[in-house]
Amino acid sequence: MNKQIMARAIVVAVIVGSILNLINQWDIVNGASPKWGALLFTYCVPFLVSYFSGAMANGNKSASNSNDELIEQLNQEVLNLESTLEPLTPLPSSTKQSLLSIKSLLKSNV
Repeated sequence: MNKQIMARAIVVAVIVGSILNLINQWDIVNGASPKWGALLFTYCVPFLVSYFSGAMANGNKSASNSNDELIEQLNQEVLNLESTLEPLTPLPSSTKQSLLSIKSLLKSNV
């Protein structure tokens, strides 16, 4: 795992995830209770996109990283994400469906 790509992905996730959470959960500002699963997942999506993009760009620079390795690495990150989020709060069905869609897309590319 490339530390530079990981650090950049975390920065992107914090910035983009915060903006998306402000847009999607503006009611929290007015006193509504937050939807924790959606709140956490909103940070995970830009992280995964940024991490995968960085890994793909890095893979294009070096012939040692194949697309299959990158897809497998992303698949592992999705599985880690799911196992990390589930104990914190029950994931909404829409979040579970999104994770299933990502996993099926990854399987079709392997």
